[in-house]
Amino acid sequence: MSFRRLPRPKSPEWLLNDQAQKTTRSARTAKVKADLTISAMLSRRNQFRIRPAEVAKLIESSPQPPMILDVRDRSTYDRSPVRIPNARHVAPDQLDAGMAALTIEPERTVVAYCT
Repeated sequence: MSFRRLPRPKSPEWLLNDQAQKTTRSARTAKVKADLTISAMLSRRNQFRIRPAEVAKLIESSPQPPMILDVRDRSTYDRSPVRIPNARHVAPDQLDAGMAALTIEPERTVVAYCT
């Protein structure tokens, strides 16, 4: 009859170290996932951005210039010296409440200016 030697029980320190390593790995994985999610959100957020030079080119060269909506909130709009020629100021709360009556042709390009 042969006896097999049983492994020594793991010490509490070893168990804690193993758990800490698992937690660290888990945290790294979560950080990578969060970074990827933020990156995806930012790329979607910037998907339709247009540079001021491109807007100017649209205004100058298009047979039908774009409708420019200045969607800054009322206080920002009032304090700012910036006014875009032929732009309509519509506060975000008016858009949210559906109070802004905008009649825009479906084929017309709309550019929203916000800060």
